Amino acid sequence: MKQRWVYSVILSFWIWTASGCVNEPSPVQPIVLEGIKLADIMPTVSEQPPPVTSFLMTTYLVDQQQVAALRVCMESFSTQAFRYKAIKAFESNGLFAAKGSGLQIHSLIECFRQQGVRQIGQGRLAMNPGYELPFGAVAISGSREITWVTADNLETKTFLANGTLCWLLKTQKDQYSPGRILASVEPVFTPWTVQQLLEMDDFALKMAHRFDAGRFEALLRESDFMVLGPRHDSIDEFTELERLLFVTPDARTKFRMYVIVCVDAELE
Repeated sequence: MKQRWVYSVILSFWIWTASGCVNEPSPVQPIVLEGIKLADIMPTVSEQPPPVTSFLMTTYLVDQQQVAALRVCMESFSTQAFRYKAIKAFESNGLFAAKGSGLQIHSLIECFRQQGVRQIGQGRLAMNPGYELPFGAVAISGSREITWVTADNLETKTFLANGTLCWLLKTQKDQYSPGRILASVEPVFTPWTVQQLLEMDDFALKMAHRFDAGRFEALLRESDFMVLGPRHDSIDEFTELERLLFVTPDARTKFRMYVIVCVDAELE
């Protein structure tokens, strides 16, 4: 008897719904706020952030008596793996660059350790493609004239006054080399007034003096590294630009060398 009652209830409910006695809810209309639909103010999916390339930058202080041994350690590194603006002028200005990869970094660091070369700084440089970041900054107070060789292999004189001389590192994707980034390095002098007023924006960089003869580029993948330093073994032989870029003001018999390791190279 109870079972028949349950069936009767179910049958009655089916007949009731089929006959349209159940009021279906009306379609939900978008909420409108003074002509603005709620969909218009809902959060949207943001664009993917631009790729980031990062480097581990280590600065070493080298005594000129240690140079000969360090040159031997770097014999296996390539000095021809770069695209120079003008290689002859690069060398004439007393600049040296070499490239290594992978496990070679361990042998280089071990060589530095055995020779007693001291690490004086380490930091991470992270940048988006197309942007430039400085390293190895040297303050120049007052006014001074330096002689250097241009990319056209012409000796010229340039006045530097109250500013900062540094290296600028820039990265970008290379369309012809999948899986690698194109890194460029160049010495640049920027007056302090330009830095303060314009905060190193694009216009300020145009007003800076670029020593384009010192520019070089390299295709890098993760774990590749570059070594940057002076070309001459004796500080007495340094060119004026070489001296400014590498010699430590408070240690006249010592100079800086930079080891720049590519630790993260996002391409997309």
